[in-house]
Amino acid sequence: MKNSSSEIRSKFINYFTAKGHTYVDSSPILPPNDDKTLLFTNAGMVQFKDVFLGLKDSKLKSAVTSQKCIRAGGKHNDLDNVGFTNRHHTFFEMLGNFSFGDYFKEEAIKYAWDFLTLELNIPKDKLWITVHDTDLEAKNIWINEIGINENRLSIIGTSDNFWSMGDVGPCGPCTEIFYDYGDKYKGMPPGKGDEGERYVEIWNLVFMQFNRLSKDEIIELPKPSVDTGMGLERICAVMQNEHSNYSTDLFAPMIDFIKNSVDKKYISEISSMKVIADHIRSISFLITEDVRPSNEGHGYVLRRIIRRAIRHSQKINLDTKKLLEIIPIFIDTLVDQYKEVNKYDYIKKILSLEIDKFSETLEVGLEILDKNIKKIISNGSKKEISGDLLFLLYDTYGFPIDLTSTIANEKKFKVDIDSFDNLMEKQKINSKKSSKFETQNFIDIKTKHVTDFTGYSDYKNNIEVLDIYIEGENSNTINFGESACIIINPCPFYAESGGQIGDSGVIASKNGEFEVIDTKKLGAANLLYGKQTKGFLKINDKANAEINKEKRDCIMLNHSATHLLHAALIKNIGNSVQQKGSLVSDTKLRFDFSCEKPIKRKVLNLIEEEVNNNIKKNITADTKLMGKEEAISKGAMALFGEKYDDEVRVLSFSDVSIELCGGTHVKSTGDIGVFKILSESSVSSGVRRIEAITGMSANNYLTKRDNLVTDVCQILNVHDEELQNKVHAILDDNKKLKKENLNLLKNFNKLKILEVISNKNLKDKFNVQVIAQEYFDGKVLKNVLEDIKSSEENLILIIIQKNKSKVEIYTLVTKDCFNFITAKEIINIINNNIGSTGGGRDDLAQAGLEYKDNIENLTDIIKNNISEVILNKGK
Repeated sequence: MKNSSSEIRSKFINYFTAKGHTYVDSSPILPPNDDKTLLFTNAGMVQFKDVFLGLKDSKLKSAVTSQKCIRAGGKHNDLDNVGFTNRHHTFFEMLGNFSFGDYFKEEAIKYAWDFLTLELNIPKDKLWITVHDTDLEAKNIWINEIGINENRLSIIGTSDNFWSMGDVGPCGPCTEIFYDYGDKYKGMPPGKGDEGERYVEIWNLVFMQFNRLSKDEIIELPKPSVDTGMGLERICAVMQNEHSNYSTDLFAPMIDFIKNSVDKKYISEISSMKVIADHIRSISFLITEDVRPSNEGHGYVLRRIIRRAIRHSQKINLDTKKLLEIIPIFIDTLVDQYKEVNKYDYIKKILSLEIDKFSETLEVGLEILDKNIKKIISNGSKKEISGDLLFLLYDTYGFPIDLTSTIANEKKFKVDIDSFDNLMEKQKINSKKSSKFETQNFIDIKTKHVTDFTGYSDYKNNIEVLDIYIEGENSNTINFGESACIIINPCPFYAESGGQIGDSGVIASKNGEFEVIDTKKLGAANLLYGKQTKGFLKINDKANAEINKEKRDCIMLNHSATHLLHAALIKNIGNSVQQKGSLVSDTKLRFDFSCEKPIKRKVLNLIEEEVNNNIKKNITADTKLMGKEEAISKGAMALFGEKYDDEVRVLSFSDVSIELCGGTHVKSTGDIGVFKILSESSVSSGVRRIEAITGMSANNYLTKRDNLVTDVCQILNVHDEELQNKVHAILDDNKKLKKENLNLLKNFNKLKILEVISNKNLKDKFNVQVIAQEYFDGKVLKNVLEDIKSSEENLILIIIQKNKSKVEIYTLVTKDCFNFITAKEIINIINNNIGSTGGGRDDLAQAGLEYKDNIENLTDIIKNNISEVILNKGK
């Protein structure tokens, strides 16, 4: 195909590499673990964020990328628009070229113009330009250097054409390039009104030339940079003479398959087809990055996308299992660029499980909705589904809002969309997952200092205080009692990363002492947080810095044991094991990893034994610095979600474990002493967690457990080897006694009820009994009622019992009364009169309500109510 997406992507990359740019692979869709500001990678510049923020020096002068992006959560969320426009997507590719203080506006504009008009041969009169109203330089370049007609250049204000990373930090004006689809489409030129379907933005060039210090203060950056982005899907539409992105070779094969799989009457339902095609792309990429459907974070977004795809499949009567057949069609469109997406079997497995689970969810949601609709009808209330119920179904049960609306319309109910929208907005405001590009409170500090970390070999150093920050602001002095962050050099304190917690310790100068509580990374510097416990500390002070050696030693035991655990998991479970997270502290280690099922005790024992065997071998730790690609080619494991420099530190324990790791470790495995697994549990769908201890903590734990076993053996008067059988015997006896006790309770309760109903209270030939009794276990009482039901005739029985602040009501009606009244009818009558909720069968029904008053009062109300009903029915 001429101008295929693959060809356009290659042309873009080749054009810029020929201009001296370094090609950089797309970073993962999931941002690095240390970036808490983004839910997903949503732009090409994300992987260069620290360079733009000045937190990291880069050897790159300029770069070109094709970046995988997702916009389906947080601030940048296109999910609800997908399918109803020609250009919104949850997954898209962003083509970008970047300059890090190398070239600026003139070159960036010329590169973009030449690529579009010379490489892609787009007619110049089809392109429209916008510039920021203060950016006269860019305007002059476009007019005087490029020769753009002034009639095709719009001046736009800050709301659209000025970009910033946050309230403070690098920022600058933009210039945008639009494509004009011609007068057969409605729309106003950019900056003149609504662009409609005629003018489409295809490329945005951001000139980061300023540093915003505050709302009112902005200064020039010493090295201005360039960040550009062009959506591959949009430029493909232009080059393939299509007005919709969904008609390009990136989507058309999937949509054609869908059209061929549904009845002809659904062919016009193109919106649902676009939703499905788009969502399969994001579903596949998220699953390949080991995201699993869940109720929080990345997994929650994936679940919403999957369920939206399922819902739109149902709308066009497409068998949901057909979604699985679309996956390989999608893979074929992108596998040449992204080899990692070639995991059909794995994607199919996860998606299939979620499809089945959603079928169950639909059943639950329909039941809840149906119950509430019936309640509204029986109460004679306004026929409207409240915003609270809409939100509950949508947020808790994943029940699609459009499905709720459809069912409501069928029942001639309205839906309170405004209240639902308000609740959704509140959720967004309260969401902990913000995608705003800014630094967090603890690290809301900018510095260009570079720390010389000495902590691999030294526990203490003579240091100089380089910077002091109190509440994020620069300060010259920390006085007694004040909390602050400081930067020192050299620095023996390890900064939290790779799961390992930061060091603590003391910095002592002639004027006082500063207690270091924690250490974090800040660009190329280590930031020490703590409190002045004696005297004061000043910038440029010379001092002695010493870490808490005992704490660090325990951390090293746990960190090295984590590597051995990782290796043992792979050996005993398989290569499918991938690290999903870890915590290495001085008290324990915690390791999260991909695994479908709980690990059996037998396998856990083998894993523990494997680690301890490698500890006994006293394997020497070996560390080397080498290039990242070289390290990976030699078998070193690079952990997903971690950021690595071009030069990496490789830690090896012989051939047992080889990982990229910047953490602190033991000299040899024998130093660990003992490794003991404390627990194995589920973190989320497809992710398991092991917690363990080492060294003296493990020794103390084993000693305590041994003492406990000894004490229990003494209490039960058995030897160690007899303990298990003895406990089983006790449990068996206990089970038998419980069963006997249950039977006694059942018989006792049955006799009491039979005694009452033997004194017949006849109402129109029926024996009507209302009994208030002391609380009996609900299961026991139901068994009693089942027995009574089969042995009695013409019986209408109501039992009321109180369990703390809740009242339980049971109704029994024998079969020979059904033509007159049923148990379910009686419960509904009681519900309508006293506000209880419940239901059941014709012969047995149950209800309940919160009730703090005297149960006798409630019994009298029910007696009078039922007597009146039976009297009226008898007439």
